[in-house]
Amino acid sequence: MDRLLLMTTITIYLSTRGKAVDIFDKGIPRKIGPNFRTVVLSGLATLVNTISHGLHMPRSFSDTVTVDGQECFLRLWFFTAGCDATPGNPNADAMQGFQLISAFRDLHDVVGDAVIQWGYSYITAIDGRFGMEYALKEANEELEVAGEGAPVIVHGGQACYPYSNMIQSGPKARRYSRLTPGSYLVSRNGLYMLVLGFDCNLELMEGNIVVWRPLISIGANRNCYLRVRLDGRVVFENESVCLWTIDSGVVSGELVSSVLVLQNDRNLVLYRSDEQVAVWASNTVDLEKIRTASFGPGLAALCTKSIRKDGRD
Repeated sequence: MDRLLLMTTITIYLSTRGKAVDIFDKGIPRKIGPNFRTVVLSGLATLVNTISHGLHMPRSFSDTVTVDGQECFLRLWFFTAGCDATPGNPNADAMQGFQLISAFRDLHDVVGDAVIQWGYSYITAIDGRFGMEYALKEANEELEVAGEGAPVIVHGGQACYPYSNMIQSGPKARRYSRLTPGSYLVSRNGLYMLVLGFDCNLELMEGNIVVWRPLISIGANRNCYLRVRLDGRVVFENESVCLWTIDSGVVSGELVSSVLVLQNDRNLVLYRSDEQVAVWASNTVDLEKIRTASFGPGLAALCTKSIRKDGRD
């Protein structure tokens, strides 16, 4: 079967299988050529099929494929029953492999339809606890998105919305990968907030009390943002110049899955989510309310130079 006929067959098949998801976010169309769109689909399908049987705790599964000479990051994830990105409780949050495979195959239908037809630079599809995403490496720095830039929410009032207390590694334009001035994260118990003010001050708050802030101050400027890049690194940038960073502990240029989570214990933690390993924490646990294990030394530092477009220092 030639490539054109194969793609036409896949398109017709997927168009009959589509289902609504909670959130569908996409980048710039036609960034992936028709001849390479099946590479993305096959990579995601392979990632789904490598999930083993047996119980799995909340985590992500990720890989990379090469698309027209460029790396493309692939990721699946599932969160706790309460839609939290923390490691979870074995009694409440573990899922069988066959359950995960079924959920991810449904998401594959949705993502597949869009990538075959439009070849977006990235797609993020979220349905309850489950998510699927691909992103070209160049999407790490692009700010343009499809349409007006807002994600398409097919049906509102989600009972399970994971991004109220976390940001996740991903493309720069992806709203779930960054905080912009005036935005914030709220812990699941509603007691704590991580706020990026219009003056570009980043502060961890308990009520009106500032519990923690990084040692940066640039004054009023709405061009700042806190983001988690595709290499898993947290950066605080102003006009695309890095002022403060948390290292993800990976080889420079490697694409990994990580999440920055504001937990119910008041700790702000960066997890490498493929292994659910904490690589950095603000060490702001409220010991009067809850006790938790302490993490190792922080990997946060002031940046001394700007980040290049290729994503390396």
